Amino acid sequence: MTATIEDVLALSPLQQGLYSMAALSEHDPYVIAMAADIMGMLDAELLRNCAATMLARHPNLRASFLRTNSGRPVQVVPSTVDVPWRHITAMADEVEALDADERQRPFDLEHGPAIRFVLIEVPGSHWRLVIVAHHIIIDGWSLPLFVGELITLYRSGGDVSVLPPPPRPYRDYIGWLARRDQEASRSLWREHLAGIDGPTLMSPALTAGEAPVGSPRRTELNLDSAATQRLAEAARSRGVTVNTLVQMAWATILSAITDRSDVTFGVTVSGRPGELTGVETMVGLFINTVPLRVQLDPSERVGAQCVALQREAALLRDHSYLAHAELRSLAGVGEMFDTLLVYENFPPGGLVGGGEFTANGATFRPAALESLSHFPVTVAAHLTDGELTLLIEVIDGALGLMSADSLGERLLTTTQRMIQHWDASLRDISVLLDGEGGTATPTHAPISGGVHTRFTEVAASRLGSVALSWLGGQYTYRELDEAADRVAAEPTQRD
Repeated sequence: MTATIEDVLALSPLQQGLYSMAALSEHDPYVIAMAADIMGMLDAELLRNCAATMLARHPNLRASFLRTNSGRPVQVVPSTVDVPWRHITAMADEVEALDADERQRPFDLEHGPAIRFVLIEVPGSHWRLVIVAHHIIIDGWSLPLFVGELITLYRSGGDVSVLPPPPRPYRDYIGWLARRDQEASRSLWREHLAGIDGPTLMSPALTAGEAPVGSPRRTELNLDSAATQRLAEAARSRGVTVNTLVQMAWATILSAITDRSDVTFGVTVSGRPGELTGVETMVGLFINTVPLRVQLDPSERVGAQCVALQREAALLRDHSYLAHAELRSLAGVGEMFDTLLVYENFPPGGLVGGGEFTANGATFRPAALESLSHFPVTVAAHLTDGELTLLIEVIDGALGLMSADSLGERLLTTTQRMIQHWDASLRDISVLLDGEGGTATPTHAPISGGVHTRFTEVAASRLGSVALSWLGGQYTYRELDEAADRVAAEPTQRD
């Protein structure tokens, strides 16, 4: 029996981009997934029924994505769907592989829903619940809302009366987008991007232009709670957010690596308009990826540049719904960046953002959260249990000699230096780690491994910067390091 159609919606700009990328890519990376380990007694059938109720509560999660005769894609919402649910029995050492396989299994967007649930049972031990969705229907703010409602529903035995009233329909957001003054937004972005003379590409600067290949690898780093609290309080007292400090630190690192004072990188914006009452409780895709351009002035005070960056980002926020392809066209330089910086603000009380839930004798503990992108380097920052956490996602080979751990430590350290040198000139901020030399914390420790080893270590943090120049030419740190290696490899000449 074929379900009746409940609604047909246009796509948001980001949905249009994700739909096009899914059609062109063999390995569509835009999925979001969470996993929770469940200890104790679990009613698997009740949990399945609760998942079905959640799909009934949020119609846009049931959508299929189809292209009309005119070539324009739409999302078609059926009145009902069968919940995509699998219950698997496995051994304890098989759980991680089953979880990973589920995340990598592609979605067929033409035959929704683009979300699925897998319950892995390890008899006599525990369970793992895996929820995987395509980003085209849900974002990182919505997933904790969805999971929180799911567990609340389970705790009540499936009684929907315990849930708050249904949120505004996603259709209202699509309608809000249609009413926006797009020309005013284009004008603002045109001004923000005016004069960009080229892209800011970290990976080519670190790899001599070799394209990274392979699967992304993820590294997690944390700033301890005491240091995080000091950072947050210092930022608040200066009238800026931790997000702004992280953005300025990232811009400074990009500047050092690419030898550009005018840098651009991708940022993810929440896309939830304050004028749309109740938008904070809606479940769907609202985020967008937009370029953030930062023009660094080495002689200007750090604090002044942080405040200016926050003001500029706030000005752009209400206009951050244009499609990425259109923003590229306004900039006039093709690809603008190859790095993405995401600062996540999870809604309180969600299983995804940390903590655990106990319901009917079962304890749900977060086991994993994954949200991928196609950029060579993606940095996601968020607060977890009072600690600033960085998730560094790097495609194999994208950082050359630099490790993801080193990049993450560099970002955390540089972020803290923004506060420490608030009234100093930006040139006083070093992106070197302590012990790497330069203007970071001085060290009198002897150099181990020889000068050549030391130079390679220091060069790895600034491969695109000029190390040596002469009349008619120059060497970047990468080129000088490579030239030194070639000379060292030459046979010794004897008279």
